[in-house]
Amino acid sequence: MIAGEVVDVTTQSVDVVTGFQIMAYPYSTEIEINATDLINDGATKGFSPAQGDRIYVWNGEGYDQYAASQAMNGWSKVEEWPTLTTDTLPMGVGFWYQAKAPFDWTEPIPYADALK
Repeated sequence: MIAGEVVDVTTQSVDVVTGFQIMAYPYSTEIEINATDLINDGATKGFSPAQGDRIYVWNGEGYDQYAASQAMNGWSKVEEWPTLTTDTLPMGVGFWYQAKAPFDWTEPIPYADALK
């Protein structure tokens, strides 16, 4: 049995700093990487994987790497560049974020209708 409380704050804000940091999606659900507001809130996008911000998600054997694409305006798995990914950030699982520049990540609650 898993017990806990669902996050019910209407928006969550995370300060993203230059370099590497460990983060997690701030709500009690999994979410597609491209459904987050990271790309719109200030992620540095590039025309190659080396130019943009990166997300590293542990898959049990190694890290899946995603880069912010300027041309696609979204996240692409590095080895599938430049195709937009449909991969998800699992609920409650942290990931490494590598930022080229600082920004404020503000994420709206994805399940507000379910709390009514």
